[in-house]
Amino acid sequence: MKVGSPLDESTEVGPLANEAHYRKVLALFDKARADGSHIVCGGQALAGPGFFVAPTAIRANGPHDALMREETFGPVGTFLAYEDEEQMIA
Repeated sequence: MKVGSPLDESTEVGPLANEAHYRKVLALFDKARADGSHIVCGGQALAGPGFFVAPTAIRANGPHDALMREETFGPVGTFLAYEDEEQMIA
């Protein structure tokens, strides 16, 4: 995914809205790591001016993790992994 200026037509992911939200999303990454969730890709701020974070995929520990219950409003996808269909529908 191309991260960049929202004025550039080829940009797929722009910056976060403001510094407060930027800090909230970075804190979410730290909490995910502390809680034992696996950050598959991304999970960090990007260098340069602006409130940019890397598109991020996080495998949560379970359906009750805060990551699964709270909206991030950023380029973050959270998912659960299951061993088989039976575990998934349980």
